[in-house]
Amino acid sequence: MCCLLILAALQPQCLYQVQQNMRSQRNQYRSYWIHWHELIESVSKNPQEPISIAIAGGGAGGIELALSMQSHLHQILRQTQQPIQNLEIHLFQRQTELMPNYHSSVRHQTQQILTERGIKLHLGETVCKVAHTTYREIK
Repeated sequence: MCCLLILAALQPQCLYQVQQNMRSQRNQYRSYWIHWHELIESVSKNPQEPISIAIAGGGAGGIELALSMQSHLHQILRQTQQPIQNLEIHLFQRQTELMPNYHSSVRHQTQQILTERGIKLHLGETVCKVAHTTYREIK
């Protein structure tokens, strides 16, 4: 199974205890792109393997990542005639609602769209540690 954790809400608080080489925001995004390209390459070569992606942060950025990644990976799975059920995306949000600064109707509609698209929501869940691992080590 392929796994990838994405940090969508990178905050300086104790919410995430990220190891040394992921301290700066620049390194975090560079690390994301490296892992994303490795994942795309691996899925393209082995589309039959299950894929699990976890995204920490239920704000607009995390939601955009979840939907964009799902769309891109579904396209690869369809092109290789693999079931889209091979892909699981989990979205973790510390608060009990997504996008807490948005109007309730927007939050409700967004949650409905994510649920309909099969993105698994973990609301009220705090990610307290992220251990840095290269994508190759996870495989």
